[in-house]
Amino acid sequence: MRASLVLAAALPFALFVPACGGTAVIEEGTGGAASTATSSAVSTATSTATSTAASSTGSGMGPCSAHAQCPGGVCIFATGQCAVACTGDFCPSCGPGAVCDPCATSTCPKCSDCLGACAPVQEGRCDGDDPCAPGSVCIWQSGSCAPSCTTDMDCDEFSFCDACATSSCCGCADCGAACVGGL
Repeated sequence: MRASLVLAAALPFALFVPACGGTAVIEEGTGGAASTATSSAVSTATSTATSTAASSTGSGMGPCSAHAQCPGGVCIFATGQCAVACTGDFCPSCGPGAVCDPCATSTCPKCSDCLGACAPVQEGRCDGDDPCAPGSVCIWQSGSCAPSCTTDMDCDEFSFCDACATSSCCGCADCGAACVGGL
């Protein structure tokens, strides 16, 4: 019974790590290396170094297993490579060849939170420096490519033509049509 009471008293002081898009919160009393590592990773990730994004991601700042091994950047634990940190700010730029992935990594290898990093462009991803293939437009809010359209007939059976799904550039006030929707 005593062990149950000790466990119940310790639970409010646990480390809470929310899902992607959240911020890791260290409750009072946890201390130790975990809170120091998390604070360091969060402050490193929030610094902006987009001017070196293209060279950092292209040359691969080097292999890593911790954020501390990536001066001015973050470690993408899934690939073991350093990358420039980026935030979910409006219209982030990582330079040609890289896009800001808001959940490219986390504050620690086994954490389930998210940190943004400039990651190599993959097919179907876009930003101001990396346009979509001809016949597609960039949906700036999600950084993904979608087929351009003028009517619903231009879209597949699972989507419709939204006349103002995007704009001609990130932050522009005009409208651009794209096939959106789906299951």
